Amino acid sequence: MAIDKLNPKLIETIGASDGDALVYVSANGQLEFGSVAVDTSSLSASIDTVQDNVATNASSITALNAEVDQLGSYANSTFATDTNLNTVQDNVATNASSITANKSISDTFGTYANSTFASGNVNAVQSNVTAVGNELGAFGTYANANFLTTAAANVASDNYAIDASTNTFTLAQSVSNVNNIFVILDGLIQSPDTYTVSDTTLTISNVAPLPLGINVDVRYLQFVFPGTIDGGGV
Repeated sequence: MAIDKLNPKLIETIGASDGDALVYVSANGQLEFGSVAVDTSSLSASIDTVQDNVATNASSITALNAEVDQLGSYANSTFATDTNLNTVQDNVATNASSITANKSISDTFGTYANSTFASGNVNAVQSNVTAVGNELGAFGTYANANFLTTAAANVASDNYAIDASTNTFTLAQSVSNVNNIFVILDGLIQSPDTYTVSDTTLTISNVAPLPLGINVDVRYLQFVFPGTIDGGGV
């Protein structure tokens, strides 16, 4: 209700001064002009606390303010300009087909990698490597047993007593080459061009029969290589 409609008898103006407010007084049931007391102690205490905190942390607040200012400057120059955003947008729009193509290539490579380099294939490679290793080990064992054996030379011999009637002799073994035998006359080794061989026949290359009493000794060179039977042909 407007104040001009209040009953004047309800308002006591005695002792009123500038700045007073109307206050209801329950003792007499009237509105009187008077001062209004406001308790500001808690508010003052809070203000003092804030002031103390500000004073205590002044350096931190100053440093934080500097960091915020620096971040603001950086953001304004780097992130907040329409030019940069528009440049990125224009580049994306201009290279849209390339971006799509690159994505397709990446997807294709991903599919290939998943199907090619998956653990199954890795395990298959590992199995193959193991198999090759086993084969090499077996070959090494075979090589050690068969190729590292030093060839042995066995020497067999025939001896003939000469009766001065022939220069042809029957050998105990078949010979295919004059270099596979030594022919020794009375202790002297003969040159291979002084005799011939044909299967089991040895012929001393002289026209007349060998003199009586000459000793003829034939030595066979038999080489035993891995995989051959000892005493094989020459």
